[in-house]
Amino acid sequence: MQMTAAALGLAACTQVPPLTPAVFSRPLTPPITQTIPAGQALTSMVIDTEKLPVRPSQVGSTRTLFNGPTATLTRFESHITTVNPGQAAHAPHTHGNDEMLLVKEGTLQVIFKDQTYQAGPGSLMFYSSLDPHGTFNNGTTPVTYYVFSWVSDKTPPDISTPVPGATIKEATGPITPSLTKALPTGTKLTSTVFDTNKLPVESSVAGQKRSIFNGPTATLKNFEGHITTVNPGQAAHMPPAHGNEEFILVTEGMFQVAINNQTYLAGPGSLIFYAPNDSHGILNVGDSPASYYVFIFTTDKTPPNATPAKS
Repeated sequence: MQMTAAALGLAACTQVPPLTPAVFSRPLTPPITQTIPAGQALTSMVIDTEKLPVRPSQVGSTRTLFNGPTATLTRFESHITTVNPGQAAHAPHTHGNDEMLLVKEGTLQVIFKDQTYQAGPGSLMFYSSLDPHGTFNNGTTPVTYYVFSWVSDKTPPDISTPVPGATIKEATGPITPSLTKALPTGTKLTSTVFDTNKLPVESSVAGQKRSIFNGPTATLKNFEGHITTVNPGQAAHMPPAHGNEEFILVTEGMFQVAINNQTYLAGPGSLIFYAPNDSHGILNVGDSPASYYVFIFTTDKTPPNATPAKS
């Protein structure tokens, strides 16, 4: 994977004893390597996306991760799309749900309304509810990207709607630069493209951090995104618990992940999902810095942080 990354951060965590490295010494639980059945409620888990079944599509291929409810979302869906050169994943369209794409390999041409972007490895695209958008592979090699979309109680009940008369190949205007700085905390997240490779780097105790955004969206009370890099032998944090739902996408290195009473290995392409108030921690067990993207959801259904146990 070509994406680079950095640092540490987590929203309002409640420390949950025991706070010792012993949580990382349990026998390993294998990660999930099959698609979660559609409609199944999502619980805390680790998925090895590199081993998911690949299905051919008309424009390339796809790997499905999951498509079901969570404790605070009506639906959370994720898949990995590969688009061959000269192909579009779909024509420009709109839908009520927020959606986010993260490019793994290759370069996409992206349109939002009347703006055109070039999105290479490490580019993160956020599509706000009801905004017209589309993607096209105008390069010479396949493009692969992760897709995350969600439905909350605030999501409009609109189904996917084509944009009349629009084709992705018509987006030949000037290229709009991607954002290379984090949005100020509290700023509402609207449709945009971030070049996460160029975000400012902040130091942390365990390594580094690159902030992306931390504010409301059209359908979420708050959505936080950042990139964490953890130095060898360091834990980004010891097992905490918090009411927010969170997912992590590992891009570099090897981590040991503790969730409640289970421990997993998570390398590049691993997706980790933490359900509300499940104890979790992550440790770099490799001999080089290791990195991952972090995304944290807050909705009106997000429970308060659990009260820590008394030691």
